[in-house]
Amino acid sequence: MRVKICGLTRVVDGQRASDLGVDAVGLNFWPQSKRFVTLEQGAKIARACAPLVWVVGVFVNAARADIERTIARVGLHAIQLHGDERPADTQGYSVPVLKAVHLSGQRTPRIQFTTPLVLDAQQPGYGGGGVTLDWGQARRIARSHQVLLAGGLTPKNVLEAIEAVGPLGVDVASGVESAPGIKDQKLMTRFIRAVRSA
Repeated sequence: MRVKICGLTRVVDGQRASDLGVDAVGLNFWPQSKRFVTLEQGAKIARACAPLVWVVGVFVNAARADIERTIARVGLHAIQLHGDERPADTQGYSVPVLKAVHLSGQRTPRIQFTTPLVLDAQQPGYGGGGVTLDWGQARRIARSHQVLLAGGLTPKNVLEAIEAVGPLGVDVASGVESAPGIKDQKLMTRFIRAVRSA
């Protein structure tokens, strides 16, 4: 079960996440995000992470040229398109692509993306608000797609979520924070221990 801790804004949190054995960290390059980082901040955090930890850049409706520039400047291993991008927008990048799909409590959407998915709750601001999605809906999608489960995960509910959905991995931001962008080492530790017990 893979673990991605998203929305890092501090070098120390990249170091701590690496020490705890995460598989990936996320850096948010959407200027309107509460967890936005500049290219310079992102590069410093990326350098602080262990070599085997994937650094994923999160983008919302960004221009392809800007994304590729960020990949090169920061040293990203993958990108996560978290906005209103279409299937064609996920193709042709220099690194692997994850595509966020925002789920509401309505009917399960028809998925046209061929890249791995990040399932998040539908909410203002493109995620990161700690809103839990419908795990039954997520499970139906996980049967036919590779998915990372996001949306309101915490150390208390992540094991139940894994058992309910059966994802490839989990993606957490607000559930391990003391404030937006400020990761809590104790919460990160408890979260990862819970996941590894699955």
